[in-house]
Amino acid sequence: MSSGSVPLHNGKEVYIGLTSSQDGSPLRLYLGAELSLTEDTVGLQESYQVFKTEAVNCEQNYCPLSVNLDGWKATNQAWKNLFPTITIVLCFLHAFLEIRDVGKSLKEKFYEIGGQIWAVYREKTKENFQKKIKELALWAELNVIDNERVKTKIKDLCNK
Repeated sequence: MSSGSVPLHNGKEVYIGLTSSQDGSPLRLYLGAELSLTEDTVGLQESYQVFKTEAVNCEQNYCPLSVNLDGWKATNQAWKNLFPTITIVLCFLHAFLEIRDVGKSLKEKFYEIGGQIWAVYREKTKENFQKKIKELALWAELNVIDNERVKTKIKDLCNK
C-alpha cells in the first residue's frame, strides 16, 4: 500500500479491517469495520476480532467456511488465528493486479494474458473453473516465455 492510499487517524497511518459475510440468507448479513494502528498480524487480528465478537454475539456458533482475501500475509494469518478451520481464497482481482504490475512491459501480449485470466474468472461452475485454471497454467507455461516474473505470478494464481 502506498502512503497516499492509507487512511490517517490523528495524523498517523492506520489500516481498516473491513468485513462482510452472508450465509446465503438475505436476512443474515454481518458487516464490520475497525481501525488497526499497525499493519502486522497482531494489529489486524485485533481489528478483525471486533467483527468476530459481534458475529458470535448474533450467532453463537458463527464460523465462516471461507474468506476472500488480497493475499497480504498478515491479513491471512489474522484470519487463520481467529478461525483456524477457514479456507482462504485469494481475491482474483488482487491476483490479477499483481500479474499486471509485473507484466506492464509486455504491452500487447498483456491484453492476451488478461483475457486468458478473466476467462477463468467468468466460469460458472466449480468443475469448469478447475478445468480452466489448469488450462491457464499450461497456457502460461507455453506462451509467456518472455517474462518469468509474469509466468510465476500466473502460476501462483493457479496454485491458490
